[in-house]
Amino acid sequence: MRAPPSGITLAIAEYLNEIMPDAGLLPADRGARAHCRSICGEIHSGFTTLRASLPVNLKGISRASRSGRGRRPTSTGSARIWRECLAQSGGPFLFGERRTMADAMYAPVVTRFMTYDVKLEPGLSAYCRQDHGHAGDAGMDRSGEGRTRRRRGTRGRILGSAAGACAG
Repeated sequence: MRAPPSGITLAIAEYLNEIMPDAGLLPADRGARAHCRSICGEIHSGFTTLRASLPVNLKGISRASRSGRGRRPTSTGSARIWRECLAQSGGPFLFGERRTMADAMYAPVVTRFMTYDVKLEPGLSAYCRQDHGHAGDAGMDRSGEGRTRRRRGTRGRILGSAAGACAG
């Protein structure tokens, strides 16, 4: 089987689900699978305001974020989605005990919220810490302490994590 020809995240996630069905990238329940695909599509095609106002910065707290520490999210869409999914599934991930493609698709939002110290309600802050500190995230510093660093010779491979954690 050939890999998808495009770099479109949704196509890659679906391809991985097909070649590794036991990985649990999609929930087992048919309705939950449909919902998971739906919210993956929503993050894939939306949240342009969030992307513009909180650009990805894997080096940690940026100068721009220092002036905006503690700000509320510019889009409540992801917070609404997370709140609904966590209430339905019981967490700790969006669709229950296992991390799914939805958690992976929202990881850049989690990183933005952590980098820019976005204030979230306690349950969503816990989700951010759980998602960001998941053992499957190679190279992430689960302590939430320290800054992301680049090591010479790694061609940009990130070691460590964004400074801080989602504030509660």
